[in-house]
Amino acid sequence: MRIYTNITIFFLALRLLQGGTILAGEGAVALPPSAGLADYVKTGLLNHPGLKSDYQKYRAALHRVPQVKSLPDPMVSYTHFFEQVQTRTGPQENIYSITQTIPWMGKLRLQGSIASREAEAALRRYEKRRLQLIREISAAYYDYAYLGKESAITRKTLDLLRRLEESVDEQVRAGGEYSASLRLEVEKGKTEDRLSAVQSARARKSAALETSIGRKAGGTSLLPWPALADDGASREGRDRLKAQLLAQNPGLKAIREQLAAADDRVRLAKRSPIPDPTIGVNYIDIGGSGEDAVGMTLGFRIPLGWKKYKAERMEAEAIRQAAREQLTEQENTLLEELAVALADFDEAVDRAALFRDKLLPAAEEAVKVSETSYSAGKESILEVIDSERTLLELQKTYWRAVANSRARLIELRTLTGTEKP
Repeated sequence: MRIYTNITIFFLALRLLQGGTILAGEGAVALPPSAGLADYVKTGLLNHPGLKSDYQKYRAALHRVPQVKSLPDPMVSYTHFFEQVQTRTGPQENIYSITQTIPWMGKLRLQGSIASREAEAALRRYEKRRLQLIREISAAYYDYAYLGKESAITRKTLDLLRRLEESVDEQVRAGGEYSASLRLEVEKGKTEDRLSAVQSARARKSAALETSIGRKAGGTSLLPWPALADDGASREGRDRLKAQLLAQNPGLKAIREQLAAADDRVRLAKRSPIPDPTIGVNYIDIGGSGEDAVGMTLGFRIPLGWKKYKAERMEAEAIRQAAREQLTEQENTLLEELAVALADFDEAVDRAALFRDKLLPAAEEAVKVSETSYSAGKESILEVIDSERTLLELQKTYWRAVANSRARLIELRTLTGTEKP
């Protein structure tokens, strides 16, 4: 069996253990008060039961390697003659035997190679689950962070409407139209309703984020609002990402290991009909004054089940072909996911830049102009409310684009085998 396979598995496991991401502790891990995405990801990697399960599956596969590489257990037997067999030197009373079956050359090596490949595939599946978990935590984190921004924007809008209420009341008392007060009251009620909806959604989003990091949701306290900042996002080259995905994606690596194991299965199936020799030693206890006898045994099984061996080879060939097709399908699927994620990322980055640099400054200026004009009696409260509503929607759309760009960036990284959140 290839020595480097076991070395690779050992060092990969050691790297993961040193990173503190495999079963480093039991129970819940407390999050710091100002927890960021890295803190949530670390907590999830330490505590998520699904990830722990996949790691135990890898360990189970790793422990199978020495089992299949070992020789079959020797057979010890004892024979006692109730009616002694008379020989020229004396009666045979007992026979003691020990036999050992030795698999044909290469069989144990191939069995060990198959098990090692399967263990590596299990490790790659574990790594794939880690990256999927990072992606899930990041998506829940940014979704919750956006909701926090929406809550803050809605509260700010409500405060503005309440400040306008004082000005409108003064104008009504001075003889202004009462309809302005009614319209403002309606808009204030709608904003309060939106804020209430955000508060209701917070409990759901908080529970989703807690579940993604492996904690039981449903507690009395909600997670604090995560920070969300527009600190820019670098563009990712399509060709470079495609090359990284095909070379580093752990899901593809797992299938490639399965394909290599299938190749070994085909080789093993071709050797299956070759008889495995069994050698042994017999010790015959001769009674009386006769000398005990020692003999050697050599045996082979007779491979008569040719249909069975043919079916075994065909099964191995079918498994190998299935792995090849699965690899092609997975490559196509991942390349499609990469293209979609890259398009969504570019769209979100462009939209955030458009709103940040053009639309939001214009909308903020429009609100100031409307408020000033209303105070001077040049505009009605309707224009002020419309400008406030427009600004609110633009701000929400902007921060949604920022959150989406961050989530898509994590998706791009995890698709290409990068763990950094």
